[in-house]
Amino acid sequence: TTGVKTRSLYMQYVGVVVGCGYGLGPLLATLVEATCSAAGLDGVLLNANTAPGWAMALIFAFEAAFLACYMVEPPRFAATKPVVGKESSAVPPMPWARLVAVWIVVFVTPINVGCWDVHTAFLAEQEWGMTVVHAGLYLGGLNLLAVPFGFIPVAACFTDRQGLAVFGAMILAADAFFWPHDSGLATKASVYGVGSVLLLIAAAFLKAFGWGLVSKLPPPQRRQLAISLNSTIYMWGRGLGAVVAGYVTPGSAFATFLAAVNAAALFYTGTVWSALQVPS
Repeated sequence: TTGVKTRSLYMQYVGVVVGCGYGLGPLLATLVEATCSAAGLDGVLLNANTAPGWAMALIFAFEAAFLACYMVEPPRFAATKPVVGKESSAVPPMPWARLVAVWIVVFVTPINVGCWDVHTAFLAEQEWGMTVVHAGLYLGGLNLLAVPFGFIPVAACFTDRQGLAVFGAMILAADAFFWPHDSGLATKASVYGVGSVLLLIAAAFLKAFGWGLVSKLPPPQRRQLAISLNSTIYMWGRGLGAVVAGYVTPGSAFATFLAAVNAAALFYTGTVWSALQVPS
């Protein structure tokens, strides 16, 4: 429903909302955990482990009702039949080669976020000795600190492929803050926090430029298919990152993994540079 020139910008604003959810999720889980502990709720159906599920069920029920009442579907494109004697009116083919080139870049961004998310929880609890509540507050706070930067209209300053390159370099630079060092807990948490906020900001902008570019490549009649496949690829990346975090011990292994992935992605972006643009 948005024009080609403003689509990446609005994708950026969608990322702001997603970032708010990423931040409020751990905070909500922390609140539920603290509430259940304080109220002594330890039954079979309702306890500290099941309460987040009940909370999510209520939120999704509200969302379903809200969408049913207020969601406005975009116009659908009717199938056209070729007319004899005239130029074919068939739907243009999907630019699969260009889409795959962008999807590989899109796949890397959630690997970062998923791996960072799980690793941060492990690091805070196992290495820094935080409780579940404190780890949740730390994780949620870092997400929320990155949210305001999403309102900076960077999509108006860069083309999609320029944005992928600039913020691909930024997310690589953020990895430098994750290398272990000998210092106090406050310093470690602060340095790690700076790197985390930089990573989350870069990931949000990468998502905006990547998803915006994917939406511009296919013909309008097949845009929904491209976005659906894009969402699937994004979730695969998020899941893979979380799985890898379970095997990467806190410390240099985590930083090395992200640095290697992001350096490879930045190099790849340069090799497929010509494919990362909308044909005129």
